[in-house]
Amino acid sequence: MDFFARFVVVIIAIFFLLSCATTKDITDNSILRGNYIKGLVLKIKSDILLDEYNFLWDLPQDIERAKQYGFSDDYKGFVREGTKLRILRIELYQHIENGNYIYPMALILNGQWKGEKVNLHYTSRSSDSPHNASYHIDILDFDPEVFEIVKE
Repeated sequence: MDFFARFVVVIIAIFFLLSCATTKDITDNSILRGNYIKGLVLKIKSDILLDEYNFLWDLPQDIERAKQYGFSDDYKGFVREGTKLRILRIELYQHIENGNYIYPMALILNGQWKGEKVNLHYTSRSSDSPHNASYHIDILDFDPEVFEIVKE
């Protein structure tokens, strides 16, 4: 193979490696899952946004803008106050370029979006866990200003 052909193969391999991401279930990892526990039922305290990728967002400016002017293309709609969610699993997302993230995954139990699986990453808060630094990842807890624990 000549130099140019090898160069192209190396470039393709680099692009392939950079685009690789893995997701690992860490639901049973008592340290990395923070205070999210499989089966935990949470109730939303006020309207929050559901984006096109099924992430939930508690962004006051975007919420007010959506209430006044409607939704941008980024959002599907509101998940309303009082909606209940059940934690399904906690995932560790790892990407060579973007880094590592914890994704608490939940199922919406009632309301307009009943049955949707959603990601609570952006409605979570950083844990006070002393393991945050040693694991080089932001361990998450549910935010008590966004959710309250309820019995189903």
